[in-house]
This record gives sequence, structure tokens and C-alpha cells, in this order.
Amino acid sequence: MGSEQGRPYYNEIFAKSKKYSCDAEQTDYYNIWLTALSWINVNEKIGEACCGTGQFAKLAIKKGYNYLFGVDFSDTAISICNDKNKNNPIPFYVKDIFDENDNPIYDSIYDTLICFEGLEHIEKDILFISKIKPGTRLIFSVPNFDDIAHVRVFTNEKDVIDRYGEFLNFNNFYCHCFDNDSKIFLFDTVKK
Repeated sequence: MGSEQGRPYYNEIFAKSKKYSCDAEQTDYYNIWLTALSWINVNEKIGEACCGTGQFAKLAIKKGYNYLFGVDFSDTAISICNDKNKNNPIPFYVKDIFDENDNPIYDSIYDTLICFEGLEHIEKDILFISKIKPGTRLIFSVPNFDDIAHVRVFTNEKDVIDRYGEFLNFNNFYCHCFDNDSKIFLFDTVKK
């Protein structure tokens, strides 16, 4: 298992890897993101924590969803995000998800909060979820594989429910399988 990594690590990853600069349709995550969008009413207000380079944001906006903002602590990711979404007047913020000052995650201006593959990267995932306003819909994904930047590994759906069930009601589940036995678990939940 890895450890929590800082901003320089992610800045380097986002700057060097082509998989973060392409459009959503060219990623391995496209079908996962389409599934998440199928769960969301087009009029729901969407915010995104750990938005990375804005691939999901651009897809959601292109498909007519009410995407309000994205937050990521990597300034490189947000720079790519702004370039990728320059024709859309959507704000993207360089913010740590735990910084409550001037952070739209804590303004409760959205109905649905998205967090794709972020929770496995942070030690204080429970603290983050506990700060989300009750009644807020949280759609998130986590992988079943290890990485230098993963602080935990979820081997199956039950592992995720066991960890977050005290804070979330689970509604929908989708498991995306890759060719190499790697999986992404996608959940549609509501904060208790």
C-alpha cells in the first residue's frame, strides 16, 4: 500500500501523463462517467471534489448537465482543467478539500457532489465525508488496486460499504472491470 502524496507528486503526474490531457471519450473511465451521469437528473446542480484535469467536467457540460464547479489541490490539474474548459464559464479552484475557507464544497450550492477516485488517496476520507451536508447526494468511485498514492485498497463493494456505511445511504452500484482484473467501484449515495 502507498501513502498520501503531496501537491508536487500530482503536479508531476498531471503534467507528464497524456491520459489526463485527453478528452473523456478517449479515457478508460468514459463508461464509468456515463454511468454516473445516467444516475443524475440533468437539472441537478453538480459540484466536483478532486476534479483533476476536468475531463468529467467537460463531458458533463457537453451533455447539458448543470456542472457548477470543480476543486482540486493540484495547480497543474486546475490549469489543464481551465484550458480544457475555456469555452465554459465554470469556475475551477485550486483548493485542498479540507480547506473550508472560500471552498464551494462547503457552500452547499449543489445537489450532487462528485468524487471520482479521490477517497483512496486521502488518510482523512471519513472526516471529508462527515463534513458533507446531510441529504447531499455523493457519487464517488474507488479502485480495487494498489498504487504508490493509495492509502487504502477496497477489494470489493462490501469493503466500501463497511467503511462508509455509517455516513452514507447506498442507492446504486456499478463495477467496471478492466482487462487486467482491475476494477473501479462506482457508488450513488446520500449523506446521512
